[in-house]
Amino acid sequence: MIIRVLRITVREGRVEDFKQHIANTAIPRLRKQPGLVSINIGLPRPDAPNTFCAVMTWDSIASLKAFAGEEWEKPLIQDDVEEDIVLSREIEHYDTFGLMT
Repeated sequence: MIIRVLRITVREGRVEDFKQHIANTAIPRLRKQPGLVSINIGLPRPDAPNTFCAVMTWDSIASLKAFAGEEWEKPLIQDDVEEDIVLSREIEHYDTFGLMT
């Protein structure tokens, strides 16, 4: 499995718009993707009031490629609405170590 960590900083004054985009567009689209094991969204905190985090677990790189394309190691921009709201994106990938319970 592979963990995909995406940090997104939104433009000043656009936090609520991005929350709506996540709830109404991004999450429903992601939940339909074969191979997505889990997704967690981190909301902004006082020390970074415009920065969100998404942590996704995929069952394989093949599944992630099917979703994000051949350039799966880059942040995926899905639509113009997101482009208008988002200031910057950072992405990292990790192999899983195993189940920790």
